[in-house]
Amino acid sequence: AAGGARRGVPLCALSVDLHVVDCAARMVMVQEFVNRSGEPLEATYAFPTVASCTISGLKLRIDDRTITGVVKPKHQAKQDYAAATAAGYGACLVEKGGEDLLRVRVGEIQPGARVVVELEGAL
Repeated sequence: AAGGARRGVPLCALSVDLHVVDCAARMVMVQEFVNRSGEPLEATYAFPTVASCTISGLKLRIDDRTITGVVKPKHQAKQDYAAATAAGYGACLVEKGGEDLLRVRVGEIQPGARVVVELEGAL
């Protein structure tokens, strides 16, 4: 945003599906955003998890396009995310921020675009 001001991309919907069996659990979290501004934006957010949480899948839907996440070394993932967003493509980066925090970045959300982030994990 102009002058370094930050704009929010509102979370429109959130759902969590959790299946618990004995002492293990599988979860699917779906988050939906819509860029209601007149310029491309990046959504950046973090949320707490348990230390044993392992992300096993990621799908990013931007309008009618679906991107399936790929696990990469941290340095390569950051480079690929930066290159994709600099080129104007939608991209998503998920990183552990310490033992019990996940950080998610969804870049180049075009004006009016509907974005759905689906994270699968094991607890």
